Amino acid sequence: MPRTPEQRGACIHAIEQALEARGIDYTIHGMPGAADLVLFEEYWLTNLVGAAFLLPVLQDHDETPSGELAVMVAGALREHAGQGDAPSYYVVLCGEEWTPERAASLREAALAAAPAGARLEVGSLDRFIRGDL
Repeated sequence: MPRTPEQRGACIHAIEQALEARGIDYTIHGMPGAADLVLFEEYWLTNLVGAAFLLPVLQDHDETPSGELAVMVAGALREHAGQGDAPSYYVVLCGEEWTPERAASLREAALAAAPAGARLEVGSLDRFIRGDL
């Protein structure tokens, strides 16, 4: 899906609409350790209990190997955990070819390298919009 700037913008717009519909406030920050801070921006969910973050993955499955993405997500979890709270981290997959099995594999690989107690959910944009993530 998000191969063009317009498609990426549509994904971000859908995420922001869903957050606003749920009354969730947020600020946007670069993902810790990410080389491309435009493609990897985190939403810090500011009015929830505990630390909570959302990462839209604005790439198709074949653009960033899931192992590489898992390392990035685990690094972000470590960075946020170092601030004193076990974070809740939500990864919203906006690109093509992200099957439920690939999402589960990404989650498992990231959690294997994440600090103990980290909470991680990974799923599609549709799941996020429906409120299943």
